[in-house]
Amino acid sequence: MNKMQEPEKIIPKPLFVRIAQWIVLFFAVYSFTGFLIAPLAVKLIVPKKLSEQLNRDVEIGDIDLNPYALSLTIMNFVIKDRKTKEPLFSLHELYANVQIASALKGGIIVKEIRIDKPSITIHRYDETLYNFSDLIPEGEAAPAPESEPVKFSINNIQIQNGSVDFFDSPKNTAHTVRDITLNIPMMSNFSYFIDSYVQPFFKAVINDAPVLVKGKTKPFHDSLETTVDFDLKGLDIPHYLEYVPVKLNFSVPSGTLDAKSSIAFTQYTDGPPSLFISGDIALNNIRAVDEMDNPIVNVPSLNVSIAPSDVFMKKIHLSKIAMQSPELYAVRNMSGTLNLETVLSSFSDGEPSGDPGTVNGPEMLLSIDDVHVAAGTIYFLDESFEKPLEAGISNIEFRGKNISFSRNQPVICCTGFCPE
Repeated sequence: MNKMQEPEKIIPKPLFVRIAQWIVLFFAVYSFTGFLIAPLAVKLIVPKKLSEQLNRDVEIGDIDLNPYALSLTIMNFVIKDRKTKEPLFSLHELYANVQIASALKGGIIVKEIRIDKPSITIHRYDETLYNFSDLIPEGEAAPAPESEPVKFSINNIQIQNGSVDFFDSPKNTAHTVRDITLNIPMMSNFSYFIDSYVQPFFKAVINDAPVLVKGKTKPFHDSLETTVDFDLKGLDIPHYLEYVPVKLNFSVPSGTLDAKSSIAFTQYTDGPPSLFISGDIALNNIRAVDEMDNPIVNVPSLNVSIAPSDVFMKKIHLSKIAMQSPELYAVRNMSGTLNLETVLSSFSDGEPSGDPGTVNGPEMLLSIDDVHVAAGTIYFLDESFEKPLEAGISNIEFRGKNISFSRNQPVICCTGFCPE
């Protein structure tokens, strides 16, 4: 009689083999979820939820998630305008990379954020209605309960090739911002970074005028210490006169502004704020005409140099004012009204309110080290006579030094001209 064959004994795998298998399985699931499942879920769920919240169509072209590098890339993100269905906001690519050290340091640490080709289109329909007005919460938000702020460190923030289009229907004008670049090397509220400067860099072309802004700031320090240097070239002045808050009795067909200035701001919690400004401003080819297109003022060149001036204390110090070849046209019409009176009436607010002797804050102190007017001309026409009278003064030279409108100090000035 054959004996029954005994079953083979199952030899358990060594512990390290089982651990290795579990590790392989974990990384397989982690990789499959991170590379495939999570991006697909985000692409399907997020646009739908955002569309419901924003009451606008939201689209996402593609999402790439790297669970090992802890990086996220979003491609072709679009929020459409509710009326026109054209893009209200879009970006070609958003890339973010979080450091694993975030879990160890008790805060969010972002190694890099890069936004490529963001674009915003703004429509202003009336004085208070924009194409995004419905997204602004009505009333004041309920105060958030006091809690310890989340610690964060966001590094290498980059915005590249940005653009803004602003269509202003009430003013019948449009504005463009192109080639927007914004770089912020680091921003953090960790205690060991609070006293460090954040140094943003911004450049763009605003209505065809190049703008460059550099700065340094301590946004989380008690002083809020901030310094901003900006460089502006060729700003077209007539393009912005629609926004002057008073009705002008004249127009400015031409004129550009160049500015290279520095602004320094501090605001300590236990003291008043301070704001200092300095730099150079140049106005070029300024031409003003009345409502009949008759000339009023022509200024080919006006340069103003601002020495460090305390704005909040109303201490303005101009180191130099230089005007080259200005022309002034003074005309008295048949009723005896001078055209310059009509122009200045644009800035009259009527009867002053309150006590005229009351002054808010410190007295205004304006001092000018040097004023120079070269090759000036004044044309005068008086039409109130039966035979109009014409006269003129040319080659006007004026120089003034140590001019102050509040101090009792000598003013040195000299002038010369040639009557015509």
